[in-house]
Amino acid sequence: MDFTQATSAPWPASAAAAVSPQNALSFGHVVAHADIGAFRVCVALLICLGLGIALILALRRFGYRTLGSASGTPRRLKLIETVRLNPKSALYLIECDGSAVLLAADETGIKTLHVTRALQQEGAA
Repeated sequence: MDFTQATSAPWPASAAAAVSPQNALSFGHVVAHADIGAFRVCVALLICLGLGIALILALRRFGYRTLGSASGTPRRLKLIETVRLNPKSALYLIECDGSAVLLAADETGIKTLHVTRALQQEGAA
């Protein structure tokens, strides 16, 4: 076989390697062309990292939290309000199956402060 002719490979890097093997680096069956510099690799890496960070931020902003409820089943827990009292303690108002639960969380643990039963019936009365 004459290596001066173009081969029928689907990518041009292998054709360049077949024509001039001294211009290509071969790692097993993967051929990397020697003209690809470190600058191009670093720019491609930075672009991929930027796209990944943008995707993470978009998921957090526009619906990462709603992906779990996409199955069609309604959620039983709903965080109504959070109040930070200091850096180590907070109050949480949670709705669970129509009841409101007030929780206090600090460095020692979580405590139930108040439970209101049948939250929807109280609003109707």
